[in-house]
Amino acid sequence: MATIRMHEGLEYIRPDEMAECVDGVLAVPGLYEALWQSMDDMKPLGELIDMEESGPGDAVGLNSIASVWGKFSDDHKLALNALSKKAEGGVW
Repeated sequence: MATIRMHEGLEYIRPDEMAECVDGVLAVPGLYEALWQSMDDMKPLGELIDMEESGPGDAVGLNSIASVWGKFSDDHKLALNALSKKAEGGVW
């Protein structure tokens, strides 16, 4: 299969947020578990930005699904893209 490009909306949501807040995740076999498992590869925000120097919004996009995209199976990538497209223009 060709490389699966990530939907742009996934740059702004963490795997745990997607697992718990997006309708349809539980309908995809193993996706909920894969999202939570990907959290093991996340770095604490304090290692990514200076928490004392940062302002509101500086952490947006950090530890998003984009940072662990390569950890997901092709089936899960397709499902994540579909869920993101479905939510596009709406509320997660």
